[in-house]
Amino acid sequence: NRNWAATAINRNKENPLHGFPHVPHNIALFGVRGLKQLMYKIKREVLGAIIEASKNTYPHEFFGVLGGSPGEKIVDELIVVPATYGRNFTLIKSHLIPFDSKMIGTVHSHPSYSSRPSKQDIATFGKMGSIHLIIAYPFNSESFNAFDSKGIKTAIELI
Repeated sequence: NRNWAATAINRNKENPLHGFPHVPHNIALFGVRGLKQLMYKIKREVLGAIIEASKNTYPHEFFGVLGGSPGEKIVDELIVVPATYGRNFTLIKSHLIPFDSKMIGTVHSHPSYSSRPSKQDIATFGKMGSIHLIIAYPFNSESFNAFDSKGIKTAIELI
């Protein structure tokens, strides 16, 4: 009955990211209460790359495609796609994105403190996969949320 935003389980004191010290030394679980479907998982290295890309494009938005195993629901790759990054927008050059069955969703940053999807975000979600991440300023492992293709918040586990 408890609504939770983040629960951390300390399993390993070593940081497997080597160079991403701002990512916690534990496995974190992000989600919403009453989740009924099998949750997605994201590799720590991929989250580290998303954090760095978001910081590097700030104060502009960053956009990327998530690659992984659709059947296993594991995000194991960040694919940077051709785009124009702006202060409150990203113009995706979708005609330059090659088709790949490993593309399972999207990720983008919000240069504000909100990781809630806009109407335009949700419209994009419906066209590009089944898992979508929004990471907000200050771009760390606690400032992102996951959404399904309809914009409903879902759980994701950091592995």
